[in-house]
Amino acid sequence: MDILSCILLGLMVAWISIYTLYYSLGRRSSVTTRLPPGPNPLPFIGNLLKLGNKPHLSLTKLSQRYGPIMALQLGQITTVVISSSTFAKEVLRTHDQLFCNRTVPDALRACQHSTYGMAWIPVSAAWRNLRKTCNTQLFATKILDANQANRHLKVQELISYVNESAVNGEVVDIGRAAFKTSLNLLSRTVFSVDLADPHSAMAREFKDLVWGIFEEAGKPNLADYFPVLKKIDPLGIRRRLTGHFRKMLDLFDRLMMQRFESRKALDYIMTNDMLDTLINISEEKNEDMDIDEIQHLLLPNNRKSGQMPLPPEELRCPISLQLMYDPVIIASGKTYERICIEKWFGDGHNTCPKTQQKICPQSFWTSTIGGLHFESESTNSKYMGSIGSCKLKGVKVVPLEESRTIKEDGGNETEDVSPLLEEESDITTPTGLY
Repeated sequence: MDILSCILLGLMVAWISIYTLYYSLGRRSSVTTRLPPGPNPLPFIGNLLKLGNKPHLSLTKLSQRYGPIMALQLGQITTVVISSSTFAKEVLRTHDQLFCNRTVPDALRACQHSTYGMAWIPVSAAWRNLRKTCNTQLFATKILDANQANRHLKVQELISYVNESAVNGEVVDIGRAAFKTSLNLLSRTVFSVDLADPHSAMAREFKDLVWGIFEEAGKPNLADYFPVLKKIDPLGIRRRLTGHFRKMLDLFDRLMMQRFESRKALDYIMTNDMLDTLINISEEKNEDMDIDEIQHLLLPNNRKSGQMPLPPEELRCPISLQLMYDPVIIASGKTYERICIEKWFGDGHNTCPKTQQKICPQSFWTSTIGGLHFESESTNSKYMGSIGSCKLKGVKVVPLEESRTIKEDGGNETEDVSPLLEEESDITTPTGLY
């Protein structure tokens, strides 16, 4: 049995290698001469090793060598990286229609989310209808202003909790408090219920599912670099995410059924939340929106979608508020036991227990890498070296967003350089591409 398993494994590896080599040579012969400059790729894995464990630093250094537009081969995927603000503007604004269709991660194809999710479907009549609905009926200013009192109440609850903890000398778990408030804000706006109530079984289920979706959707996936592996899902990410999506869709279905039953009552009072609005839209014959689209519109997306992102690292670190003033601790993402932290500060220390660096309460440090990149894919993508001179099929364009080291017109770096991109800080990309 062991010998048979080794033979099957060897045959599978050989088949994947041959397929990848054939695929890479076929693509390279047609597009290499039109690609921007970049490091020479290794067989099979391409330039994946060039990224290292700090891709934001690696890409910045590579752009200094190969210019503001460079090509990387990440596995079987050809990626064009834009590090110039001028060219990034060309990609994101001037030629936005060419690059507006995002590459769908293999994991997010679970439960046909890539077919119904607004963040992933290609630009089409269905996408325009969804966007119109969101802009005019879900996220319009007058609609959000009508629910301002609910949001104000939840923020005041957070402030009261922090003040109460400060008076009692208790350690504040910033991650849990911020996550609970965010969930309550969203759930009150969408369903008019608190889905972060610790005494509610449905709320606990919802919170666990949200974190599960964020975790799985944010993990690096081999199938995103080697499309031939999509059928077998080698890391099981899509399989686990399918389970999370099904449970989340079932929870939404229960909430919607409860709302349908409530709407049948003669004394029902409209809540004017998002769910009521979406149900009204689905019941109107002139609107093309069904229950599946409503459920997938409400599904939380990972960092790539631009909706409901993961809390920043400094909010996810369950350490004391005083300790979070230290930039070294936040950058490293390390956590410490609450008892040790309380004892440390209780003994009169005003330095970080790890680095002995003095804590300055005036310099609360936050991450400047809000979104390291976002992917775009177009069947008519253009090499931005001459902005529209060449057409490449299936090439990803990756602008380095919010990076203060972006070069203007390929010239010298700007003087205001973010220290995060220069220091050897342990920051990992929240999008899970790398």
